[in-house]
Amino acid sequence: MINPTLEQSELPPGAGQLVPDYDLTREIGYYQLVWRRLLRHRLAVIAGGYLGPLLLPMRWDEPDLFNRYAPPSFPHVMGTDDLGRDLFKRILEGGQVSLAVGVLAMLVTIVLGGLIGALAGYFGRLADNAMMRFTDAVLAIPQIFVLILIIASFRQAGHTPAVIIFAIGVTSWPYTARIIRSVVLSIREKEFVEAARATGSGNWKILARHVLPNALGPIMVAATLTIGFAIILESALSFLGYGLGPPIASWGGMLFNANAFIYDAPYAPFAALFPGLMILIAVLCVNFVGDGLRDAFDPRSFER
Repeated sequence: MINPTLEQSELPPGAGQLVPDYDLTREIGYYQLVWRRLLRHRLAVIAGGYLGPLLLPMRWDEPDLFNRYAPPSFPHVMGTDDLGRDLFKRILEGGQVSLAVGVLAMLVTIVLGGLIGALAGYFGRLADNAMMRFTDAVLAIPQIFVLILIIASFRQAGHTPAVIIFAIGVTSWPYTARIIRSVVLSIREKEFVEAARATGSGNWKILARHVLPNALGPIMVAATLTIGFAIILESALSFLGYGLGPPIASWGGMLFNANAFIYDAPYAPFAALFPGLMILIAVLCVNFVGDGLRDAFDPRSFER
């Protein structure tokens, strides 16, 4: 209690002001909560930091025939390949190509799988039965054979990145479609969807404005998993000779080239070891980012 005998000038600062008995909080948006939650996921942040340098603009492709099969040393920290090119620089360039193929193939997969899964899950009945039986039929065919068939059909156009991206995208969508369908089946029974129907909103409006935005979390997780899967597929195709070839560098192409001369020199195995190791680490990092996004988009994990 303030002493009434004290003059106003003798009062301590803020003594005459009313102090609220509750904490003043500022409203935080949904995506701000997602971003803050993602930053708390240490593995996802570290994995994103690892993938970041692979996106830097750099291109080194200078052969040195007098320095072939050099062991890891300074300045070639990972050694050199059969043409004397620095493996570390080639791996950075190949990482850009592999990640670009993975991201673009993921976009094709998400568009096809998201459309089919959302329509099947929301409308149900005949549409769901027809689309899911078609999806099961696609899943029954070995994907690697379909990939080779598609790429062989475009042999005249060459093994260009566009062909590889298209082939991976149109053969990987069934996995994403089944995930999104299961999520949409749950969301369409929620109260806010029933309220939207009661206000006279059409099915397409409800699907675009209410269902898909609430399924964004599982869609983002499926997208990150698809990137890692696409990187492995591109590497497998390149290793079999159906992927990206020279002069385009990719991790799978580097493995394919190293396979031809792996026994020619004592240090030649390094040309296959480091690209394979980078594929392993990159896919693990993409999966860690996916785990971080899953936790960030989970409403039960928000701490207000």
